Amino acid sequence: MITMKKIIAILLATAITFSILQSISATAVPTYEPGSAIVTDYCLPEHFILGTFSLGSGQSATFNIPSTACPPLKKEQIGLLRGYTEQIGDLFQIGQNGAGTTIIDDTQYSYNCYYTESCSGARFLLVCVTQGSISDLGVVIYDAQGNPLETGGDSNGCESFYIQSNAARVVITNNTTSQTTITGEISINECCCYDCYKIKPVPTTLYPKVDIETFSVPGGATVIKDGKVISPFEMSPGAQQVFLQVENRGFFTQKDTRVRFEGLPNGVTVTVLPETQVIKAHNLGTYSATFTIGPNVPSGTYLVTMIAYSPNGMFDKITFEFIVP
Repeated sequence: MITMKKIIAILLATAITFSILQSISATAVPTYEPGSAIVTDYCLPEHFILGTFSLGSGQSATFNIPSTACPPLKKEQIGLLRGYTEQIGDLFQIGQNGAGTTIIDDTQYSYNCYYTESCSGARFLLVCVTQGSISDLGVVIYDAQGNPLETGGDSNGCESFYIQSNAARVVITNNTTSQTTITGEISINECCCYDCYKIKPVPTTLYPKVDIETFSVPGGATVIKDGKVISPFEMSPGAQQVFLQVENRGFFTQKDTRVRFEGLPNGVTVTVLPETQVIKAHNLGTYSATFTIGPNVPSGTYLVTMIAYSPNGMFDKITFEFIVP
């Protein structure tokens, strides 16, 4: 359960991250028109949960600190806000004539954002206690050689630690001598910068005679067979390769047949190879797709749509259930 103290601590850590973003953007920031094809140096804070702990007296838990908590790819809707009195990266920009807080882009434009760097000095480790007192915890951050970098703790429910560039792991110890169990969560707040590229919308015109045929997991379930959904696609965090087939039932060669997926939750990416195929009349095109689920994707059932298309229009689309256990 998320307590009010934890919420306040996360907000404070995020505010620190935003203040660093503001100082970074104090210099000249390029202005982008709504719907710009490319938006560079787009920076946002990321809250990444490393894990939870439940420690009896004298027990310890070790968590590895990743070199970055920033997702390698994010799908974002980027807007320039008017009426703000400060700049935070490229997300907020001072508007002219104080014209309210209208989001110029709103949901009209979507971007694929590729991670470029973590903003220097904007990584913080957040240790929050849900049962017990954080003053009874020992928190030590080590570098790769096992040298301690920083320790601390207080009784406010959460404690934030600056993560140095050579930090490799953190050890949390219950220092009580009584039979007191301390539970909590450890996370990272980090400023992440991306280069973002506008996603071209798939044409809505439906071209007949080119159909999605199969979606199958090697050694596992068949999600789509003969153009019909017969089972959900379920996978845990990690990577999973699947095979896709598109059939050209028409009498003309389709020279640029592509496949994409819409509705994937944040933290899930998919790579389809080859990106495009020539499919002759009455032939099948076979694709390999790799789904990657990050560790922080919430469990649940999502509706995902597989789309076969070309730059000239959409061929076929099928919606199936995507389950993260």
